[in-house]
Amino acid sequence: MIIIAVIGLIVLVIIIVLVQQKTTGFSKGLQNASESECPKDQIKPIGTTCDVIYARFTNVGPGDICCRKGTIK
Repeated sequence: MIIIAVIGLIVLVIIIVLVQQKTTGFSKGLQNASESECPKDQIKPIGTTCDVIYARFTNVGPGDICCRKGTIK
């Protein structure tokens, strides 16, 4: 009975470590995505006809959008 409990505890620790590693990797990827910048020539005011890139850019302020290159009309 004790051996089964020890094996169960070891499996639980391994699962916790694996979940923690995946969560850390996801967090780093999310942080990199939230810290991206729109190229300066692609920042246009809201209302511009273009294909908008929907993301959070550090250099795009309120009232501006980031347009996909080559789609600004």
